[in-house]
Amino acid sequence: MRGLLDTSVFVGREAGRAVDELPDEAALSVITLAELTLGVRMAEQRGDSDLAGLRQATLDAVAVTFDVLAVDRQIASVCAAIRAGGRARNLRFGPFDSLIAATAVVHGLPLYTQDTQFSDMVGVQTRLI
Repeated sequence: MRGLLDTSVFVGREAGRAVDELPDEAALSVITLAELTLGVRMAEQRGDSDLAGLRQATLDAVAVTFDVLAVDRQIASVCAAIRAGGRARNLRFGPFDSLIAATAVVHGLPLYTQDTQFSDMVGVQTRLI
């Protein structure tokens, strides 16, 4: 089975959380690369070289291991629909999470995540791991 991996999967691994039931073939959104890069930069800014090194190693491995899916107009449109649908139900979804979810929807992929908020997004097929 193919699936899209959310940033929380990689952050969970770094934190030592169990990550179960990953798809045989996986891809990720370019937004996940942005979030992982942000994690490196934030650790560097705090002067935490050990954490920055760990996060850089994760980023380097992810960048060469998985297919990276870009954001296009269709994904942007689905992202807007996800966020608007959430607001109609008094839920606030962040732009990065909404773009990752929209990427999964547009590509017809289940989203593998450790973030339960994705389950509240209408039309997103989530696999909580």
